[in-house]
Amino acid sequence: MARNAKLVLGVGVEWIFLLALWMAFVSQMKKDELMVGVFVSAIGALADFAVKREPFAKFSPKPGWVLLGLLLPWYAAKGTLLTLQAFGGRLIGRTPRSSFKLFRYDATGDDARSAAKRALAVAYLTIPPNSIIVGIDNEKGRVLTHQILPTPPNQLEIKLGVQP
Repeated sequence: MARNAKLVLGVGVEWIFLLALWMAFVSQMKKDELMVGVFVSAIGALADFAVKREPFAKFSPKPGWVLLGLLLPWYAAKGTLLTLQAFGGRLIGRTPRSSFKLFRYDATGDDARSAAKRALAVAYLTIPPNSIIVGIDNEKGRVLTHQILPTPPNQLEIKLGVQP
């Protein structure tokens, strides 16, 4: 019961927050805008409540994994340079050495930590344009990636469970 009380209180706070955002967005203090804002912010808050009421997804990352996101600009720049290198090679007639690579992967469990590690790995490792995670096979403990210019796993990938 206490959990539902927290959710109901949260809906109220979220409704007020969404209404304030709506009013800031429309930048007008007209009665019509207020009425529409009351309605749409209530829909948003109630929809969020419906999702949060049921156990929707298991997600419990270690703080260090989330902080790895700070490294993304570096890896995105490096991936962009690799992609431009492949593009430049293509302009002068060289075929890029793009390939699929299969790596071992350690976050294959069904628990919240493993789910968080997989979600962050897919999100973080797909941002640099040189590579993309195609899929993760939990049963075999493997991750399939595609790279425009093949590179060994970097520190970001290793910290998120990709093993050479």
